[in-house]
Amino acid sequence: MTQAPQGRTALYRHFAADGTLLYVGISHDPDARFEVHLGCTKWASLSVRRTDKWYPTRKAALLAETAAIRTEQPQANYQHNWVRAPIDLSIWPSLADMRSGKWEALVGLMEREIAAQRWLPGMKLPSQQALASAVDLGIGCAIRATRHLWLSGVLTKRRGGGFFVR
Repeated sequence: MTQAPQGRTALYRHFAADGTLLYVGISHDPDARFEVHLGCTKWASLSVRRTDKWYPTRKAALLAETAAIRTEQPQANYQHNWVRAPIDLSIWPSLADMRSGKWEALVGLMEREIAAQRWLPGMKLPSQQALASAVDLGIGCAIRATRHLWLSGVLTKRRGGGFFVR
């Protein structure tokens, strides 16, 4: 058992037989956490090696985990491991002065980003709050716009992960 003294948290990496980085995570007990992964993930059965690096606090380990996932891009991590769709504020106008059709206008802007291939399949959309702020609207308009594109099949949605270009 590799449980840490109180407060310490491990950043662990799992590797396949060919050296491919499968997964990066954090836990105060990496052995117990791996047992959970074995029961509910496909990648865990491919893991033949694990490395652990201990951090003095969970917060420090979480920051290291986020950085490791973004730079090392393990195969099975989805959180933190996606390309984010940019918003170019120089071409996104304010929609605040429109009397009606605000959410539809936001849909149009988002569809243009996809058509122009600035937003590519698999890219994570900005948060609904960021979309709303970019065009000076309330979050309700952004929620309607993303929901419309999701229901239309233009976007996919990952529980807890946000919206992605399909």
